[in-house]
Amino acid sequence: SDLPNSGRLGNNLQSQIVLMKYEDRLPSRKIITTLNREYPLGLTAATILDVLRRAAHHLKPAYKKIKQEIRTSTRLHADETGSRIEGKKHWLWLFLTKTSVLFLFRKRREGKVISEILGEHYEGILTVDGLKAYQTIVEKIQRCWAHLLRDAKFLAQKHEGQARVLYNSLCELFEQIKHQTISYEKALSQMKMFLGISQAYQELRKIAVLLENGLEHWFTCLLYSDVEPTNNRAEQHLREFVIQRRIYSTFRSETGPKNAAILMSVLATWRLRKLNPFSMLRQNLSS
Repeated sequence: SDLPNSGRLGNNLQSQIVLMKYEDRLPSRKIITTLNREYPLGLTAATILDVLRRAAHHLKPAYKKIKQEIRTSTRLHADETGSRIEGKKHWLWLFLTKTSVLFLFRKRREGKVISEILGEHYEGILTVDGLKAYQTIVEKIQRCWAHLLRDAKFLAQKHEGQARVLYNSLCELFEQIKHQTISYEKALSQMKMFLGISQAYQELRKIAVLLENGLEHWFTCLLYSDVEPTNNRAEQHLREFVIQRRIYSTFRSETGPKNAAILMSVLATWRLRKLNPFSMLRQNLSS
């Protein structure tokens, strides 16, 4: 029962290769060098790709289940970052709950991807950065305060004066939001005041647009106590791919990203659920 369905590499070794790729961030040549040094395996780059393909095939059912869990969740975080596939710009999308992580690669950063994953009328609450496409699909949104404060801090350091006053005021408001010591109505009233001030100063016009575009979405967390005011959790999960992107530079085929999305999603989900990735991989490859 421990024998693989095909090929000469056992399930333990296949699991190890997957983890070396996506947990240890090793490029294929490093995996080959390390394993061939320890064991007389004669591994090649084609072998590594085949192992990753097989593992992704076995984990497809788990990936589909994660997709369904994302769509039916009432609380979500989402984010996206650029990636290159065969030298062309693509996007890696992330959708995240407290127990599930979903990655997928798509050619564009548009609403079609959101409706593909969440359906046409998602009724839960989505925490995001600022992509307008989310607002065409989702009604209840929490905009990320971490992004807003970073932009305000940049302006404060560049211009000082009124920009510094605005940044300090936003920081004070954020502390009140974070500790739930202010009402939705009062917070919204303060934000409208900040918006009016920002519109009156040339150096603050850009952040004024940011404040206005998200005006009804900055304080959703005050109406629902289990909603976070930042999108930091999504950014933390994207950071792993950003590091790997620096190592691998680009995908050289269309199938590579599909397999990577499956493997990254399932491994990240297992980590969230405090499951042992090696044991779970071995179990899935044996089934």
